[in-house]
Amino acid sequence: MQDFKTYFSPVNAILSPFMNFDEKGNLTRFTEANLSLNHKKELMSYFWRMELTKNFKIKRYAEIIAEIADLNKSIEKELQNFD
Repeated sequence: MQDFKTYFSPVNAILSPFMNFDEKGNLTRFTEANLSLNHKKELMSYFWRMELTKNFKIKRYAEIIAEIADLNKSIEKELQNFD
């Protein structure tokens, strides 16, 4: 969620001029964006940072899942010792 707070406003400022909406506020069309080189680089920088953050989170979640599995095994082992 932090990525949304960090990147939404600047990405939206660059892309919103190319968005078309219907009367209900639904995005209906994305017109061809003739972005400046600086805007392209800025967007790519945001997307690159979002990808790094996503990959870090996925790696960390996998580590946590492994830690939970190890903890479950330890708990099961301890419970067997009570029998």
